[in-house]
Amino acid sequence: MIINGIVIGIHVLLSLALIALILLHAGRGGGLSDAFGGGMGPLGGLAGSTVVERNLDRITVSVGALFALNTLLLFIRPSRAAAAHRSGLPAYRSGRHSVGCGACSV
Repeated sequence: MIINGIVIGIHVLLSLALIALILLHAGRGGGLSDAFGGGMGPLGGLAGSTVVERNLDRITVSVGALFALNTLLLFIRPSRAAAAHRSGLPAYRSGRHSVGCGACSV
């Protein structure tokens, strides 16, 4: 149960990091990456992708891959309630399955 909480916490942190990294990317009219030196090339941003943008791309792809792997881990690793339902054991001390269980009258 503690492991599920840790994995979910990591998932939340990865999702927030991914949102922040995507917002830092420059779009058509420039982005937040310009605030960190993204548009400071010799031609004022017309010279193509800078070192900052390439590194931002690499970090974003890496965080995206970690997010995808963590999503798969959450999908594969069954929760306590799902495992108890499959085994027929009560999920909680009250002896009831999780809410919305099709086999139960809960």
